[in-house]
Amino acid sequence: VVKNLNPTPVGDPSSIILKTKFNLIVSYDRMQNLFVVLPSRYMGQTCGLCGNFNRVTHDDVAMPNGSLGMDVFHFAASWKSENHCKDLPPGSYPECLEKQQLIQAKYKCWIIQNPQGPFASCHSQVTPEPYMNDCILDLCISALDHSVLCHSIQNYAAACQRENVNISAWRNESFCCMYLIPLSYVPSCFFTTLCDIARVSNTQKAI
Repeated sequence: VVKNLNPTPVGDPSSIILKTKFNLIVSYDRMQNLFVVLPSRYMGQTCGLCGNFNRVTHDDVAMPNGSLGMDVFHFAASWKSENHCKDLPPGSYPECLEKQQLIQAKYKCWIIQNPQGPFASCHSQVTPEPYMNDCILDLCISALDHSVLCHSIQNYAAACQRENVNISAWRNESFCCMYLIPLSYVPSCFFTTLCDIARVSNTQKAI
């Protein structure tokens, strides 16, 4: 446990970002993604759900006793801080039970992996397959909920942004368009959208 964090809110109002005096940065996109950034001097000195920060990915699923979890379910359960939280048994994740549902999920998520699509410039920097698979799973779990699709696509867009890759506009008025909170110096009835911003620049760095 780190004491005396003295966090300071910084950055984009669409996300919650905290930065401490020793340069720990924690950001939450208000949906489902939490990012933790530490200075390199802490390399190999961490443990828990975010891994041990030693640049060896296969041992990031180490449990408190030092052994590796046999799967993500055992790994996650081993770090529970509340005993009343029930374990999620392996294989309990919902799947696309109907073939047609799976086909629709793959079709909707294809924008992430499409070599001719808005994220093509990012594919060489951020492998799209894991994000495509997560998108399909999330859509299956949510019964093809459109907002879940938009969140899944935005996850990949954000990953591209972290690699400083410019991507083409992927939002429009009929697809994943988002309204921004009105600014204090404009009438309260005035809203601008992320789609308007995209049209002006014709590219987005992961809105």
